[in-house]
Amino acid sequence: MIEAKHSPFWRKLLGWYFTRSLRKTFHACRVKGESHLKPWKIDNHSTGAPIPLIVYCSHGGWWDAGLAIALTNAHFDVESYGMMEEKQLKKYRFFRNIGMFSVHRGNPRSAVKSLHHAVGLLRNSKKVLWMFPQGELIHQEMRPIHAYSGIGNLVEMLGEAWCVPVPIRYEFLHEQQP
Repeated sequence: MIEAKHSPFWRKLLGWYFTRSLRKTFHACRVKGESHLKPWKIDNHSTGAPIPLIVYCSHGGWWDAGLAIALTNAHFDVESYGMMEEKQLKKYRFFRNIGMFSVHRGNPRSAVKSLHHAVGLLRNSKKVLWMFPQGELIHQEMRPIHAYSGIGNLVEMLGEAWCVPVPIRYEFLHEQQP
């Protein structure tokens, strides 16, 4: 298992890079439903124990990770992490510096180790974890949507967490760029 090495410097640098890249590549990026995050933000500013946020997303394109990084920098001022397939994290090692850690779906023992690593990062914190429970890039129109059970296991291990679904969709409408 490859553990996360979170660096505020790299988070800002790669956040800037991906935000800039998204602006150059896409005509627009629209976010709807931010109001659903208000209870989590309010709970974490109260005097009670902080509660982590798990954002689970569809996984229809390579840009999903860059979009997650840009959204984290724009909307959360907290440490964030993400699970990434081990072979992909070995290929794109720079993602470790912004909190990505590996999961090896084909090895149940390794997958459980990744979940324990996530629990260690998140428990009693207001950190954010981005997950793509489909486990691989799958075209956004494919149905039914299949997801691995790791997110349910993770919430059970944590005992308490806010979970927010975020469907990511790439559209070509009246512009040349998505």
